[in-house]
Amino acid sequence: MLKLWGQSGGAWAVWARCLGVRTGLSSAQRWVCSLLPAAVFVTGVAWAQPSGVRSAADYQRHNSVLQAAAAKGSVPVIVELVPQQKSGDVTARSQQSQAVQLAELRAIQNRVLSRLVTARSNAGMRTPQAMARLKQFNYFPGIALRASAQDVQALLNDPEVLRVYEDVLRKPKMLDSSARIGMVSGAFQGRTGAGQVVAVLDSGVDKTHSYLAGKVVSEACFSTTDLLGASTSMCPGGASSSTAVDSGVPCSSSVFGCDHGTLVAGVVAGSTHPSYGGGVAQSAQLISIQIYSRFDDSTSCGASLPCTLAWTSDEVLGLEHVYSLRSTYRIAAANLSLGGGEFSSNCDGEPEYPIVASLRAAGIATVVSSGNEYLSSQLAAPACLSNVISVGSTSDTDAVSSFSNSAAMLQLLAPGENITTTTVAGVYDTVDGTSFSAPMVSGALAVLREQHPQASVDTLLGMLKNTGLSVVDSRNSLMKPRIRVDQAMSGLDSLTRVSNGKPLVNQSAAAGQFSYYTVVVPTGASNLSIRTQGGTGNPTLYVRRASRPTVSTFDCSSSNAGTSESCSIPSPAADTYHVMLSAAAAYSGVSLLADFDLNCASSSNVVLPTAISGSAEYTTCGTIASNTSGTAVPTTGVLQLNAPGGIRLRTGFRLNSGGRLWVRVYPELN
Repeated sequence: MLKLWGQSGGAWAVWARCLGVRTGLSSAQRWVCSLLPAAVFVTGVAWAQPSGVRSAADYQRHNSVLQAAAAKGSVPVIVELVPQQKSGDVTARSQQSQAVQLAELRAIQNRVLSRLVTARSNAGMRTPQAMARLKQFNYFPGIALRASAQDVQALLNDPEVLRVYEDVLRKPKMLDSSARIGMVSGAFQGRTGAGQVVAVLDSGVDKTHSYLAGKVVSEACFSTTDLLGASTSMCPGGASSSTAVDSGVPCSSSVFGCDHGTLVAGVVAGSTHPSYGGGVAQSAQLISIQIYSRFDDSTSCGASLPCTLAWTSDEVLGLEHVYSLRSTYRIAAANLSLGGGEFSSNCDGEPEYPIVASLRAAGIATVVSSGNEYLSSQLAAPACLSNVISVGSTSDTDAVSSFSNSAAMLQLLAPGENITTTTVAGVYDTVDGTSFSAPMVSGALAVLREQHPQASVDTLLGMLKNTGLSVVDSRNSLMKPRIRVDQAMSGLDSLTRVSNGKPLVNQSAAAGQFSYYTVVVPTGASNLSIRTQGGTGNPTLYVRRASRPTVSTFDCSSSNAGTSESCSIPSPAADTYHVMLSAAAAYSGVSLLADFDLNCASSSNVVLPTAISGSAEYTTCGTIASNTSGTAVPTTGVLQLNAPGGIRLRTGFRLNSGGRLWVRVYPELN
């Protein structure tokens, strides 16, 4: 029989020790004592089966966890609890305060722990060292701790436990490529991710690096000391968590992998370097969350001693921390350049799934590297989750990198070879890996969010997919899109383009939010009117030709009480007019309208040429027809067609050289 404090016996013996002199007890012993008064009264209670539904995959996983615990004596586990079912509708539940929901979560966590302490006591308590690994999540309904096979079985028998996972380890996924994704002079159509924040969950960020200076706005650390698991916390003072200043700085450079987070951060938001280019979103800010632990054993590290690895539980705690900051910062993405395992299909049973879903619902994308194991039909976890944005790597010649994991569920590709970026000690390094493809996408999302703050994660991902360069992986013949941020921006503009005489309905925004739209005015148009109407609240209208307006720079503005705003331009230029709605107070159900008169100078039919230089626009009151071979448009060019009489494009017509086609038909003006 195992002993606690050198004495054996059941729960009564341990409780008696707790009721005695309690000075000099360790924190783990005090925690055990705090639970025992409740625990002893549930001794002998018949435990019911969990009220949640367990799948065949769950039972297979549980058997694996039990076998691992039996073979090793104990394993670190993540315990998912049965969600609390409350009377009343779902809406009422969702409107509960965060404090109330957290209190309910703590209550179920403590009930499960109390019953586990009782089970341990009745069998002879294990050393308190194991309880020092206890982690209580704040959003994910669960706990993490080290468990023996007996503990695992007791947890699986508990009526408030749904699943038990092994707390496995994730490892880091180790010339300027930004021009290939559409960057010009450090920006994408003038956008640099200003006002946006990307959370980097990694090995810490060197915020003193001259090209990252001033970018880190928040820091945290979640790391684990587990003597049986050979890991040591790298949080300040050896704590298991910290949100203090400097808690997100890199660990010692003598530990393999401690530079990884700074490398990733430079790809996201590093300032422009005269020789090496810079990050994707150079005006974005960073949240540095250190989630790695130190390992000093060759079993975990191989030849690279000591090394950094991340427990899944610390990864979940880091994601929870990002979620807790959702109202403090405009967070575009959470970047995870790590992974473990090999999955040929979506792995939505992994413990990260619930918090990733909450982040996505809050408008925060979780971007994950696919892994560097040379796999052509499998991804690492958590890239295999269906609700993350998984990213593989391409070479300088837009071929899929040989090391880049690929599978049917892979979402995107981005450059991941010969990436020069910031590293610790104020210098630079050139690196390869999907670790550096993922932050390309995270930075891209920050840029797109600057352009369209109201766009959902689904919308942004869809646009990156639809406008990406199709690349075929020669290993498996899968075709995936390599991101082109400039083209995605043009695509987003088209989604928020207000057509002549056709309102965009049901527009809404929270107080203080800015929403952006465009109105394309063709040659010969007159009497441009842009206005809002209907709904409730108080938007302010700003209009500016050729560039996005601000509250201080605009061609026209309208600020009335209520939702009726209007700007009129009698003689507009043939150009794009940018519209901004600023929510002086929250508004909803508002319609945005734009209309103008199209005074055609010609009623002749137009046949498109075989090529144009730059951009071109054709307007006629007749019809516009394609030629017999197609029209070549430069990559940055736009072919715009305006014809109330109709536009006829032959079957198979296409634009060559990567240009874009805008078509506007105005039958109401015939």
